[in-house]
Amino acid sequence: MYDKVQLKSDGSPLRDFIHSSDLCAAIKILIDKDEKSMDNTYNLSSGETLSILELAFKVREIYIARYKKNIDVVLPDGKVRDYSSNYSPGNRFTIDNTKIRKFGFNPSFNIEDGINDLFNYLEINYGR
Repeated sequence: MYDKVQLKSDGSPLRDFIHSSDLCAAIKILIDKDEKSMDNTYNLSSGETLSILELAFKVREIYIARYKKNIDVVLPDGKVRDYSSNYSPGNRFTIDNTKIRKFGFNPSFNIEDGINDLFNYLEINYGR
């Protein structure tokens, strides 16, 4: 068991995380489409932007719920963070995945499901 989520940065970078299963589903959709009807660039995204710090707090929250053990989110300088966000909605970006959605792509994993899926994988393959 781990006792902390250790960040390698201040956690401020913003990202749009997408589950690997959703990524594979999107690629399959593109492979199966008629090339004449396709553009050549598609944004594959979940449509939800989070900072690395917010993601760390989501991992922490799910870890506590699953294992009934508190863990800290720790910055590179060793300081423990006690809150997750200092970003207003105005600082966010959204990756437009409209083009791939027109072909039927719809992400099936939200961030919480993806984190739980990762914990399930780790339990099965590496024990608790």
